[in-house]
Amino acid sequence: MFSEDSQSKRKVKHQTETQVKPFTSGRFLSVNEAAVKLEVTPKTVREWCQTGRLPAIPKPYGNKVTFLISPQAVEMALSEIMAAKQLAVKAQKVAEEQKKSHSSYLSAWGKAMRKGLLTGKVFSPRTADNYESYAKPFLEKYQEVTSKNLQAALLRIASERYATRH
Repeated sequence: MFSEDSQSKRKVKHQTETQVKPFTSGRFLSVNEAAVKLEVTPKTVREWCQTGRLPAIPKPYGNKVTFLISPQAVEMALSEIMAAKQLAVKAQKVAEEQKKSHSSYLSAWGKAMRKGLLTGKVFSPRTADNYESYAKPFLEKYQEVTSKNLQAALLRIASERYATRH
């Protein structure tokens, strides 16, 4: 009697309505109104409704489908967005705290050289001072030691100034 296509559409509509029913109380919001409240584009709201991230009731609108969205569903989505933003801010703060300038390790590196903790052999105080005197301006300029920074610094040295010994 009914085609399979219409039965599947009814099934999807029924599933969506049962998902949304607990949130319904009175007036529904349009996709544009929900987009304004959630501070996203209407296209994003439609995608969220289609994927089920935002509970909504599909409503045929000509050849297309629009959605009826309850205010409670929007509030729930808004609280999820705010929680995600707070997590992102915390993660960024942790990343910034963990990223220290390599120059903060310079004094510890000098002490390790003088105690022989790097190679098992104690560096002379003059050699350690010499290494630190070259590393300090490099780290002041570049903040961290990376292959890109080393390459840039080495390419600035005139070829006549390279050491001729091993």
